[in-house]
Amino acid sequence: MTLRFALELERAVVDYLLQSHGLTRADIPPINTLPHTKNRASHCVERDGIPMSVETTKFLRKSFPVDAVQVDPTNMKDVAKWCGGKIMDDGEKEGHLSREYIKVRVAYPVGDRQTQAYLGDWVLKSGRSFKVYTNSAFQKSFVKESVDA
Repeated sequence: MTLRFALELERAVVDYLLQSHGLTRADIPPINTLPHTKNRASHCVERDGIPMSVETTKFLRKSFPVDAVQVDPTNMKDVAKWCGGKIMDDGEKEGHLSREYIKVRVAYPVGDRQTQAYLGDWVLKSGRSFKVYTNSAFQKSFVKESVDA
């Protein structure tokens, strides 16, 4: 069954049900005026020429405090000890010199890079788990906590 067919079938069923109750589509109030949709926005979307109503609700991303330290040549051993990591060497790759990094035990890493803290990267602790952020990703996602006097 194609999406277009399914939407046309749904439209036909709704029209049939409305007609059987002596109603038309004009008798149905707009979705954003219903009580349960108070903080929602209704957007008219057209897919394959068939108008559809999509409800969205505004959410704010939860912020949470983290302890973070940027890895540099003077603190690499201390950061590795703090996060329970191990200093490793990535070996020479295609003409690049080998670099040291901290192998960090990260919960649910998507790839190896998320477990490797190189110089300039940030190691974060939130609760009992650690995460590794590149400097650019860290700068986009975090701001230093302000201390109100």
